[in-house]
Amino acid sequence: MPQMNGVVAASLLKKKIPEIPIVPFTIYADEVKGALSPALGVTMVLSKVDGFVPLVDCLNGLLGSASWFLRTAAPRSLFVL
Repeated sequence: MPQMNGVVAASLLKKKIPEIPIVPFTIYADEVKGALSPALGVTMVLSKVDGFVPLVDCLNGLLGSASWFLRTAAPRSLFVL
């Protein structure tokens, strides 16, 4: 993101669309977790060091199965930063 970092983007997105889950997927997860996470209103912070399995598990939990998308005309939105 050339104009801003993920922390700024998460904060702006949460203010604009508070009901949308935000999941930062970052190499800086340890720095973002803790005191900063609740202030940003993020759902969960995931580390890139842990790979994609935790990210996929988190997204499956938030969005449900693929069949949910097929049954829903307007799927829910989710931002992964």
